[in-house]
Amino acid sequence: MFSHPRGRSDYLHDISTNSPHGVEGEGARFRGIEFTPGISGMRFLKRGSAVEAERWFGPGGHPRVVLRTGGWAVATPEGWREVKSGDWILTDDTGNSWPMSDAQFKSLYVPA
Repeated sequence: MFSHPRGRSDYLHDISTNSPHGVEGEGARFRGIEFTPGISGMRFLKRGSAVEAERWFGPGGHPRVVLRTGGWAVATPEGWREVKSGDWILTDDTGNSWPMSDAQFKSLYVPA
């Protein structure tokens, strides 16, 4: 469990798996919700705005992730962004997508 800077220890929860390193291709839990790689994205909230989010683990894991020179990437409104295994691919209501590391995602979003 993570501790919140304002003392709200129930606000953020760590992903608990059998691995000390977090999700590695197996199902996991985040605030009581079961995650299974390859399953369609779920809705998450960040300060009142909702996004679809899906964790990416490799080729075929998300339709917006493509192989480019230098590695895997997602097209964003600002240009191409690199994607690493374990990153989250977020899509807003307008259809824009962008990658985010697992640590940053867990610190900013909660399930809707």
